[in-house]
Amino acid sequence: MLRRRQALKVIGAVLVGSPSLWAEGKKDYRTHLVIKGLHCQFCAQRLCTELKKIPGVSDAKADAKTGKAIVVPVPGKQLPSPKSQWETVQKAGFTPVKLTSPHGQFTSKPKI
Repeated sequence: MLRRRQALKVIGAVLVGSPSLWAEGKKDYRTHLVIKGLHCQFCAQRLCTELKKIPGVSDAKADAKTGKAIVVPVPGKQLPSPKSQWETVQKAGFTPVKLTSPHGQFTSKPKI
């Protein structure tokens, strides 16, 4: 009985502690951005507001401490273009350093 409980605890810990098992088979359609010039959380929030205006974007999160942002597309809709996201970051007054999306990875302004 004791061994059975221990075995169940181990199996439970492995399943709960392995989020990759739950996400298996799901593709990540988000865009990850590295941005220069996010000095405070107010700047990050302002950037998110602008990114959310792009057609096809459902949500955006940015962190001034790490200088990173994540753009979440609307499920089932056409993905926002890397170019539109890059230009939005620039128009908001920041410098995009790297953009990684389902379209690829970019370190300069994308043509698509």
